Amino acid sequence: MLAGLPPFDGEDEEELFRNIASQDVAYPRHMSREACMLCRGLLIRNPNERLGSGPNGEKDIRQHQFYRHIDWHKLSNLEIQPPFKPRIKNKRDVNNFDSEFTKEPPKLTPTDKLFIMNLDQTEFSGFSYVNPEYILEV
Repeated sequence: MLAGLPPFDGEDEEELFRNIASQDVAYPRHMSREACMLCRGLLIRNPNERLGSGPNGEKDIRQHQFYRHIDWHKLSNLEIQPPFKPRIKNKRDVNNFDSEFTKEPPKLTPTDKLFIMNLDQTEFSGFSYVNPEYILEV
């Protein structure tokens, strides 16, 4: 999000994974030094060396120079106004999304029924939700 593009790309999933495992990230010139340092710390391939995985946990991320102006106490208490608050006219308003995506017909993925049937459904045990907007009265 800081760069405007994902750090890695590929023609297909296999190439994407190969690039993630082997290529270095190129940071755009407009990114600040602190932003580049934060991204480098979060993208360290070895998870044990990655920023936030040490004995201090997420505290190392919160104390990073990139976040030096953040008052974490105020943020957790919802006392900070967001820098951007989208205007939403109604529940179905999609004006904050690129029309490239909103013009596409909805598509459920994955569409492979065998894949869906073979999913471990125990992951969803105890979960139920019915959108009240779609309840039909009989």
